[in-house]
Amino acid sequence: GTLQAAPAGPRGSAALGTFQSTLACVLGSTLELLDLGSGQLLERKVLSTDRVHLLEPPCPGLDNVEEPEGPGGLRLLSALGLFRVGWEAPPGVEPPPAKDLVFEEACGYYQRRSLRGAQLTPEELRRNGTFRAPQALASILQGHVPPPALLATLRTELRDYRSLEQLKARLVAGDEEEAGWTELAQQEVARLLRTELREDQLAQLNDVFRALPSAAWGAALRALQLQPDGSGRLRSQAPPDVWKKVLGGTAAGKEPPQGTLPPFELLCQCLCQLEPRWLPPFVELAQQQGGPGWGAGGPGPPLYRRALAVLGGEGPRPEALRLELLLGSGRPHAVLQAMAQLVRKERWERALDAGLALGPSSPLLRGEIFKLLLAEFAQHRQLDAHLSRLCRLCPPELAPAELLLLLRMYLPDEVGPPSPFPEPGAEPQLTVGLLRALLEQAGVQGQPPGQALSPYEDVLWDPGTPPPTPPRDL
Repeated sequence: GTLQAAPAGPRGSAALGTFQSTLACVLGSTLELLDLGSGQLLERKVLSTDRVHLLEPPCPGLDNVEEPEGPGGLRLLSALGLFRVGWEAPPGVEPPPAKDLVFEEACGYYQRRSLRGAQLTPEELRRNGTFRAPQALASILQGHVPPPALLATLRTELRDYRSLEQLKARLVAGDEEEAGWTELAQQEVARLLRTELREDQLAQLNDVFRALPSAAWGAALRALQLQPDGSGRLRSQAPPDVWKKVLGGTAAGKEPPQGTLPPFELLCQCLCQLEPRWLPPFVELAQQQGGPGWGAGGPGPPLYRRALAVLGGEGPRPEALRLELLLGSGRPHAVLQAMAQLVRKERWERALDAGLALGPSSPLLRGEIFKLLLAEFAQHRQLDAHLSRLCRLCPPELAPAELLLLLRMYLPDEVGPPSPFPEPGAEPQLTVGLLRALLEQAGVQGQPPGQALSPYEDVLWDPGTPPPTPPRDL
């Protein structure tokens, strides 16, 4: 407990005594009574004298003195006589349990060593998983944690405290200032990513990312355990709880204040500045890690839209990132929107790469991409060089008859009578030779093995040598 009064000087008198579960302390002319179990102040009285002796019952010769009523009582002896003091706890008020006092005491300690200005509360300490020492101590008071587990928890916590205090001392002394601030930022980001991000913690995380983005991203990289693989993708071995904090936004689903970004948007913005090429793989990985209610697959905008919202600006780099985010979203509408942009820019190789990368996971979307490129193939000859890859994109269920019907829909309208040779300067027309590869692909995929393709046998069959010339009539 904490005594409210203090002696008037070095020569001031003091007296201490315990009576049942109460500590009595006389400092000068002030008497304070504290509960021994909780340290809570029970009573504070101002005496009329400053020379008092505490008498513990029973006192010889005073057996006829009537004891005060209530849970406690004590006798005071002074120059004015013998006095009796009684007290009672307020009705309906019980002293707080020991585990509550642990969190109250820890609040003052953490507030002194914290870098933030907001007041820390015991309720926040209870919910916050970062402050492991109060949790462990409160649990051991309840008998729930065995001593070996408690020792292991406190050893890690004390080591962290010691390294942090040493780092602060170096920063105050001005030694290794740049490296010290970087290390401090990394520790702070790692701590915040383990906590329940409330409004104050989220604002603090934003401040660290704005002040030291490289150090903050390095800490996030380690917290998420991100590693690139050989195919240009990212892998993560972080536990689901870490991803849940990153993707879930603020606590209790509240909107962050103006100018404050949630963790996912903050990481995307930092990647745009430091490593733009890793932004699309990071969003794809986040979409794989996300669970229901985390902002990925749950209520609210999908992750690729949240990443698009922080891009901003105009120019080739934001435009390229926007295109890759749409392609990697896995959403049909977004992918087709990106494919339309690629077609307008005549980036045929990238369009075919995106279509072939979908694989068997999205057969309907892959078929829509094939129809989109087939329409371009029917209207101009810029896709002729990529015909083999366009054939690979052909859906396996598409029959040759359906393919020809699609081509007929996409063929440009004839302006004049058909001609075997194009006009000078005009776009070359689609030929049967170019169609042959597509028809073969559709025929092979649509027919059982060994079955003849009778409707189109005259088109697909290659005799090798031309038939003999019929005789001419003279």
